[in-house]
Amino acid sequence: MLAGLTSCHKSQTSQPIGATEAASIKSVALASIAAKYPSLDSSELIFGDMRRETPPTGKQFILVSYILPTSAKTNEYDTPEGKRVKITRKALSVTMSPTMEVQNVSESAREDIYKVDQ
Repeated sequence: MLAGLTSCHKSQTSQPIGATEAASIKSVALASIAAKYPSLDSSELIFGDMRRETPPTGKQFILVSYILPTSAKTNEYDTPEGKRVKITRKALSVTMSPTMEVQNVSESAREDIYKVDQ
């Protein structure tokens, strides 16, 4: 069913993060998630996204998210533009400073909406 889907999700603008730095950031994020959720098998997590943000306050931070695919719920519905599929999954996010000091580990729902090609 997913083979005929195209993404309607818009990516967010972020400042680039180099490959070496990204690997270190991912390691810190996974360790932080494991510390907060010790019963979670981190091998089940799928990398979601990583971005460096500078809000209007000017205090830059890095946000990393991982998705727990086993938590997925699928909802199919019709719109005037055609059929859509919404997939809701649990996301675990880590917010850290530019020096990779973890500031927060949180859990939220991540929704991805896809247009079904006819």
